[in-house]
Amino acid sequence: MEHPTAPEHCTGCQCCRLVCPAGAIAFLEDGEGFPVPLIDENRCTGCGLCAKRCPANAGQPTCGPRAVLGARYRQDDEKLYNSASGGVFLAAAEWVLANGGLVFGAALDEDNVCRHVGIDNTAHIRPLQNSKYVQSDVRDTFVEAETALKAGRTVLYSGTPCQIAGLCAYLAKPYDNLFTMDLICYGVPSPALFRLYMKSLEERGKDGKVIRFDFRSKGVAGWNVDGILTKIATKKNTKYIPPHKNAYVIAFLARGNCLRECCYSCPYTQTARVGDVTAADFWGVQKTHPEYNDARGCSLVFVNTEKGELLWEQLSKSCVSFPSSLEKALPYQRNLARPTARPQSRDWVLRDIHKRGTEIFKRDDFRSRHYLLHAINWNIISFAPKFMQKPYIAVRAALYAAMRPK
Repeated sequence: MEHPTAPEHCTGCQCCRLVCPAGAIAFLEDGEGFPVPLIDENRCTGCGLCAKRCPANAGQPTCGPRAVLGARYRQDDEKLYNSASGGVFLAAAEWVLANGGLVFGAALDEDNVCRHVGIDNTAHIRPLQNSKYVQSDVRDTFVEAETALKAGRTVLYSGTPCQIAGLCAYLAKPYDNLFTMDLICYGVPSPALFRLYMKSLEERGKDGKVIRFDFRSKGVAGWNVDGILTKIATKKNTKYIPPHKNAYVIAFLARGNCLRECCYSCPYTQTARVGDVTAADFWGVQKTHPEYNDARGCSLVFVNTEKGELLWEQLSKSCVSFPSSLEKALPYQRNLARPTARPQSRDWVLRDIHKRGTEIFKRDDFRSRHYLLHAINWNIISFAPKFMQKPYIAVRAALYAAMRPK
């Protein structure tokens, strides 16, 4: 039996593994550290269900948006602080859980492995908040969601567009009690590369195991000032890694050379969406809606379906919101128009990553092209008087926008 889809189009959503009636498909990491399907020829019956249900072989998304909004969670600033942007996922999760439902999202476990988990208690929301800049393993959460749906429970499932497409392909029919939330995705980096980066931090820091890792922290200067400020904690201390010293984030966002191959031809990088609701950072809000620019964060929200309207009606009760438009959002969200560009360095950055150690991060491919500018930025927002920061932040935002890859 052939691969369920062309390898370069496989997103790793694991729908094929979960629908296989013979249990003939397993997911293992390839030479670049991404999970890929492996078919056991001895168990495969040749039914073709894996290829038939694979979302990479399906049509393009056609939903919405019916409405474009900006929003910020208003119930609790401490909870908002723990969200990557404006806390829209938090508001949706709290409503679903308050009504006895289940919420699924990505979380780092005790070994800092990113996996999808399901929760049924608001006390467990925190690990699902904030960004996870690495591909999440959905494990058997599609099956768990289906079980809950058939039992009549409300389910909120959040993830990348390809994961939402995988869930819908697995379920193969609509459920009125299912709400999906996708995000505007830049692409997913290699889980093996992230493991190496964690190892390099522990080797370099000599503070022991990293027990808490926040890819994006609002610490020091807030949301839209240093959005890629990473916060790590060990048993001994807590510290921040500024963007110009963060080799992993440099490879991911600044250079884009560590993404899954399919991300460079992603069919979900468009305004038509697969989720009932789309949530993202409202980049550019300081220009398009300056009265709502806030260091606590601001979310861009697409309401895409009729169910999305029902969900928004509920979660909006916990948010400050304002109307916006695609015309205002598109200039600051390039992954609504096209996939991330594939740089030439992608050919070798992830090659045979399982055989390479932490020395990989000493390569130029993991170094900032604008080290001095980032270093100046870090020192100003960290140590300059507050009255100097506001005009500097405006200049910094314009410079960073100009530096982003086109």
